Amino acid sequence: MSPITLHLNPTAESQLRLAAGRVGKSLESYLEQVAVETSDPASISPRYLSEPRPTPEEFDRLLSSFSKGPSLPALPFDFSRADLYDDHD
Repeated sequence: MSPITLHLNPTAESQLRLAAGRVGKSLESYLEQVAVETSDPASISPRYLSEPRPTPEEFDRLLSSFSKGPSLPALPFDFSRADLYDDHD
């Protein structure tokens, strides 16, 4: 394998280091993985740009919080369908 030198701007380097840290790799090994994965011309959606998948426990927690929906104001007890259409027939 021949060595390659990359000159990254500070922002790109910082973002790549964060991405590498999320998957538990050094920047060098992460970039090597990205190069290998994206060297296949058939790869349309590069996996290195996507967020890591949540664990099953995290997924359950996210799904549960999503299913609760946003907090909405309580409607008056006498609210009816007619209240929706009081300005037109």
